Amino acid sequence: MAKGDSDPVAVSAYASFAERYDALAPIKPHNALYERPASLELLGDVTGLNILDAGCGSGICSEKLAGSGARVSAFDITPEMLALARQRCAGLDVDIRLGNLERALDWLADGSFDRILCSLALDYVEKLEPVFAEFHRVACPGGWLVFSMGHPMRDW
Repeated sequence: MAKGDSDPVAVSAYASFAERYDALAPIKPHNALYERPASLELLGDVTGLNILDAGCGSGICSEKLAGSGARVSAFDITPEMLALARQRCAGLDVDIRLGNLERALDWLADGSFDRILCSLALDYVEKLEPVFAEFHRVACPGGWLVFSMGHPMRDW
């Protein structure tokens, strides 16, 4: 959600601790043992599929998806997180861009994704209807959306 007329809260928050987040998220129980395995399992076999990782953070899921044979398009709102995602996904079939869930995903073509993953990012979005409309637009017929909410940052 936005704080006044400035950047969304997620930008300043994650910019300030991106490297610390990136070091802890792969092993933090909520992420590593609960949310991430469940979300990835819900996506099913992704071999050969086009996957959108919306709100990719430091690219942990993007790396796993590409490592499982998916072609991944990923975006996040925080440049510091994107830099980490690019490092993590170097050499993999992952296209990483700056993007905002609260704006049109106008660089993505209609009907281009077999699966969409939005892991723990929707907690930062004020109006969900436009986000889901964009996900519907970019999903191919029969495409799936897997999302999770209840970000552990709420507990901090």
